[in-house]
Amino acid sequence: MAEKLIKIEDIMKRLGWYLLKPDGVVDIGIHNTSLNQESFDEFTRVVGITAELRPIVVDYLSLVEEFNELSRAEMDISRSIQNVPNPVVWVGAKMTFAYVKAQRAISNFLSAASAFRDRTLTRLSEAYGKNSREFCVFNSAIKDAYDSSFAYRALYNLRNYSQHHDSPLSLLPVNGSRDNFDGLMKISVKIMLQWNDMLKSSRIQKKFLLEIKERSEPKIELIGLAHDYMLQHSNLMHKIISLHINRLDEMHEYAQVIMSVGCIPKGATPVIWEDTGRDASDEKSKNKMFHHFSFDELFYVISLYECIGEGNFAPEVSLKI
Repeated sequence: MAEKLIKIEDIMKRLGWYLLKPDGVVDIGIHNTSLNQESFDEFTRVVGITAELRPIVVDYLSLVEEFNELSRAEMDISRSIQNVPNPVVWVGAKMTFAYVKAQRAISNFLSAASAFRDRTLTRLSEAYGKNSREFCVFNSAIKDAYDSSFAYRALYNLRNYSQHHDSPLSLLPVNGSRDNFDGLMKISVKIMLQWNDMLKSSRIQKKFLLEIKERSEPKIELIGLAHDYMLQHSNLMHKIISLHINRLDEMHEYAQVIMSVGCIPKGATPVIWEDTGRDASDEKSKNKMFHHFSFDELFYVISLYECIGEGNFAPEVSLKI
C-alpha cells in the first residue's frame, strides 16, 4: 500500500514546552491551537537571530579559550619545573616538551584569532553582501584595530610568520631564585618574542618591518601582546553584536510574550511541536517532532555584549559539557 503524502497544510505547529524534573521525568505541555503560517514565519524570523550569531559566538568563545590556555602556559611550565627535585637538571627532553606546550598555545591562539575574523567576514558577506552596512562596519573595525594597536600588528604578522616561515616561539627563559624564608627555589618562565627572528622573513609586512627595526628593545614578553590582541578581538565581537542589537531586543520582548501567553513554567524549555495528527489531543502521534528555542542562548549573547562593554572578554561560565 502506497504511503500517504503529507501536505504542508496538514502539519500542525503548536506552541508547547518540556520540563526536566529532578527525578528524571520530563513534563510536556502542548497548546491545542495550531499556529497559522504568518505567526510561524514571524516566529522563525524573530528567534533566528541567535542561530545567525551562533557560529560567530562559537568562534569568539573558542578564541577566548585559546587565550586562557596561552595565559596559563607560563604558570603550567613553571610548576612543572618547580616540582622536580632540582630545577638545574630540568634540561634536554623536558625542555623540549615545554617548548611544545608553549608553541601549541601560541599557534592555536593566533589561528583562532585569524579564523574568527576571516569566517565572520565570510558569513557577513554571504548573509548581507560585501556592500552591506554589516560587512563594511566590521571590515572597517578590523582595519582600525590594525592601525591603532601595535599588539594587533605584531601578532597579525607573527601568525603569518609562524604559518609560513618558522616557529612563533623565540625564547623560553627560565629564572629561579631561592626564597629567603623557606629556602625553596621559586621558578618563573616567560614566553618571549625576538624581533630579529621576524626581520629575516618575507612574510612580514614591509611597514611593520620598518616599525620593529625602530624599536629599542630586542625582545618582548608575548603574553602582554596577546592580552592587548585579545582585547582588540573582544571589541570586534562587541561590534558584531551591536550591529544586531535591535533584533536581539526584539527577540527579548518576543520571549517575554511567549513565556507569558504560553503559560510556560519557570525552567521549562519552550518548543514548537509539529505533527500530522488531525486530533490535537492525540499526544501519542508517531509523526510528532519539535523545534526547541531555549531563550538562554539569547540571554547569554546579551550578557556577553554587556561583559565585553565592561572591559572583560566573556562572562564567567564553564564551557565544559
